Amino acid sequence: MKIRVIIGIFAAMWIFSACEKVDTMERERANDESDGVKDVVMHVGGIAWSYEDSGICDAPSKGSRRSAATRTLEANGEAMKELWVFDVVGDSCALVCRQTDVDDNFGSVSMKLSYGNHRLAVVCSRGEGSDVDVSNGLIAWDKVRDTFWNVVDCDVAKTGSTDISVTLKRVAARMRVTVNDVIPSDLKAISISGEPWYKGIDVKTSEAIGGLYSVEGVADVSSLAVPSAYVGTEKKLAVSLWIMSKGEQWTENVTVKMLSDNGDVMSEVVCPGVPMQRNRVTNITGYFLSGGASGNIHLDDSWSDTYQYDI
Repeated sequence: MKIRVIIGIFAAMWIFSACEKVDTMERERANDESDGVKDVVMHVGGIAWSYEDSGICDAPSKGSRRSAATRTLEANGEAMKELWVFDVVGDSCALVCRQTDVDDNFGSVSMKLSYGNHRLAVVCSRGEGSDVDVSNGLIAWDKVRDTFWNVVDCDVAKTGSTDISVTLKRVAARMRVTVNDVIPSDLKAISISGEPWYKGIDVKTSEAIGGLYSVEGVADVSSLAVPSAYVGTEKKLAVSLWIMSKGEQWTENVTVKMLSDNGDVMSEVVCPGVPMQRNRVTNITGYFLSGGASGNIHLDDSWSDTYQYDI
């Protein structure tokens, strides 16, 4: 009799426990449906640019010259290198996805978002040495290169699929310095400094920043070695640098120095008030060594209209 009673007690406890687990699972399922997340796919496209290596451009080679080419979003190491997607809420951000050029699905972004409305900021860049302040939505680069950005609003519903498409816009400007002089054998490097220089971006607004810790622009110097293939030739030495865009238009104070092997300054040219503009190329062209014909600065390229600024 006692054994039957004991068995009955255990059976009742097991039934109660099973019912409690089912009830708990039902509550968790209900919570997931109301506060859960959903798989979302974003398709990033619309990126096209006139490709040109940062640094020495169009170096003489054995019979061929690389010409600018229009490329789309690629992950080949020569095109876009990183892609970020931030979920923006007021002045704060959360990073929901980051892709690099080694990802096979680069440009097709899979992420998990909670149900409801979201404002997503997307940044895609060729920049090198990126550093990110996620909560404040800031990205800065050691070496700035071509960069694209946009924001898109979406509503993540509980039912149905959520696919998002976004077309990015260029938020960088490019400076190209062309040396008309015949390059002497003792010229080893060209140094270009800009002030103020903008090396980062606020992903919430696309506004340029000097870096993660400087909203204002900073001074920056880029030094590039001169290829020996230029020495004694009439091939024009051209150097390209990129800068994040501070609004639609601004000016830079640029200094160009020609350096010898031991770092001595062979010549120095100061260009105050150089015009820069988002999605534009500023060309600085002149005789930096021989003091020949005066140089000129103009903003052109297929990106925009052209205007001339003499120095």
